[in-house]
Amino acid sequence: MAAADGLRSHRNAEEIPAVGPPSFFDKRIPDTAFSLCIMAGAHHFDCVVLGGGSGGIAFARRAASYGAKVALVEYRRLGGTCVNVGCVPKKIMWCAANAFESLHGLKHLGVDFNEPPRFNWERLVENRENYISRLNKIYETNLEKSQVQRFYGWASLLPKVEAKEEHVIVVNETKQDSEAGVPPTSRLTAKHVLVATDSDGFFALKSQPKRVGVIGAGYIAVELCGVLQGLGTETHLFTRYARALRKFDKMIQNENHKNMQRMGVQLHPNSTPCAVRGSPGSLHLDLAGGESHGPFDCLINAIGRTPETEHMGLEALGVEMTHGKYIVSDEFQNTNVPGLFALGDCCGKVELTPMAIAAGRRLADRLYGQMPNAKADYDFVPSVVFAHPPIASVGLTEEEAIQQHGEDDIQSEQGRILGLHLVGLGADEILQGFAVAIKMGARKCDLDRCVAIHPTAAEEIVTLPPWGL
Repeated sequence: MAAADGLRSHRNAEEIPAVGPPSFFDKRIPDTAFSLCIMAGAHHFDCVVLGGGSGGIAFARRAASYGAKVALVEYRRLGGTCVNVGCVPKKIMWCAANAFESLHGLKHLGVDFNEPPRFNWERLVENRENYISRLNKIYETNLEKSQVQRFYGWASLLPKVEAKEEHVIVVNETKQDSEAGVPPTSRLTAKHVLVATDSDGFFALKSQPKRVGVIGAGYIAVELCGVLQGLGTETHLFTRYARALRKFDKMIQNENHKNMQRMGVQLHPNSTPCAVRGSPGSLHLDLAGGESHGPFDCLINAIGRTPETEHMGLEALGVEMTHGKYIVSDEFQNTNVPGLFALGDCCGKVELTPMAIAAGRRLADRLYGQMPNAKADYDFVPSVVFAHPPIASVGLTEEEAIQQHGEDDIQSEQGRILGLHLVGLGADEILQGFAVAIKMGARKCDLDRCVAIHPTAAEEIVTLPPWGL
């Protein structure tokens, strides 16, 4: 079974030069990665998971709990994007920026400082990396407890050259053999294979830049701008369109635009970058039309990512993929190749860690837990943008609701809530409970019947007009 979770790299990286700090993960594949001449051993498993990200690990441990013999192949640290260069380090940076930003308002509460508070970027990075290392070790320990065999290396699938049901996976292991002095290569066979890996980010910055340009209009670009500006870095955001977060509700887009302006991010809408000049520490960004901005200490390219699904032998197996290299899978995570499954970011459906975990567990339930109809539910998935303040969203945007149901039908007090979108302090924590209610089919009148907790921000949701009809 092969499923892909998070192997992702920057899209169109050749169009915007990769300027700035080195990648957090070295994605270079060893020269011997696909060599078949050295065979250190042959192993057979019920399932091989390619990639130690959130979805891959969730699947591996769940499958092993049912008694399946499972192997997991990962070239880098366990945890994938979320633990190493995504959710976890991002939230730590966001918490630091949020705390530092809140200090400016304490004087209104009667709190005085003898001297202005200072921020130590290096200390934050050191503590952040120590915390991530502890999480990596926890993942290692949990795999051992679950009796999942870990292979350190890069794996690729071989075409089925014999009339067998098993897939053949070649793993170039990165741990050196003490006697031979070369990485051993293992040949694995399995009826099922699963693929899951990671992406990189701005987390390689070891010292705080004074002036940064961020290119992109998605949630990652917005979050990075908030962190950098909140910690005192002069931050510029370049977007090709008038507003960032174009996939979100129009209200969200407009409120976020005002909030970014309020915190001091310098916005450059309707900008198309075409060239980068200079050297690290003194970079200039040229835009279409002749306009130029700089100098910047660092330019962060956040224009999007595509799956790192190349060099795995998927094409040779005839795996159906989109033009963007996403693996096509159905509602049960099946690809068009029997015994090969895909889940997580590489499918391009809902690129969120909890979604990958849910999909991994449900797939294991179906394959090994005697639950033939088990599958992940991709409807009404809540998400949060850790902007300043946070943005929380679940369900359809207003534009999507009108398109699907018509403007008149989405105004009924007796009808099911189709979407909920929040901007403000605490929105990230408020949404989870309401997401459960909406998933269960809550109506606007159900919210009206709930007595508010006062004074809170959450009470606004159960007192929205028209109220009590």
